[in-house]
Amino acid sequence: NGVTASTSTSTSTSAPTSTSAPTSTLDNNNNNSNNQTTKGNNFEGISIPENQEPLSNDLLGIEKIKTWEIEHICRWLRMVKLEQLIPYFVKNKINGLELLQISIMSSNKLEDFFRCSGIAEGGLILGFSRELSLLITKASSEIKTEQVIEWLELSELPELKKIAEREEWDGSIIYGLTKMRTESQFFSILNISDFSVTTRINIFTKLDNFLTTIPFKKL
Repeated sequence: NGVTASTSTSTSTSAPTSTSAPTSTLDNNNNNSNNQTTKGNNFEGISIPENQEPLSNDLLGIEKIKTWEIEHICRWLRMVKLEQLIPYFVKNKINGLELLQISIMSSNKLEDFFRCSGIAEGGLILGFSRELSLLITKASSEIKTEQVIEWLELSELPELKKIAEREEWDGSIIYGLTKMRTESQFFSILNISDFSVTTRINIFTKLDNFLTTIPFKKL
């Protein structure tokens, strides 16, 4: 379940300022396909967790998501009407930390991840990507500016720390930056053009660890 940084496109020329989660546009047609895969508690010899209770709000923060086991992921997939994916997450034994890593995958990497599990339906993959982005954007928005600044300082990223202080970034801004993975896009948004190659690699590498290194510690 190794993961890599993600790539997305944007035409913005200034750092993102809104922490509102995007509106879900999950295609309801996803609800009608392959629902039989999660009926009962067994699929192709895989035991499916039976708990179908929705996750409470206190389980939806970044700290809690890090501790999710496969049962929590199955319950979340049911909440967002993506039951079809449950057998594949169970088969691959995905946990909360791995879900956070999946959340910053590029579109191509995400497609590869699912195709390796036998899933090639584009609409289903897109629906999952949208719902996961909703989940992590909302959860990361609860990380306050003071925590972001502390993390950037301990991560030895003074260039980003200055911008975060000036623009009062919360955690959702950092999460958004991890999904802007082309150099031209990333650095044009931050209005930075004079970083060395080594510094740029250092920034990318450490930002990839943002969601999984809470509570904050020196990297």
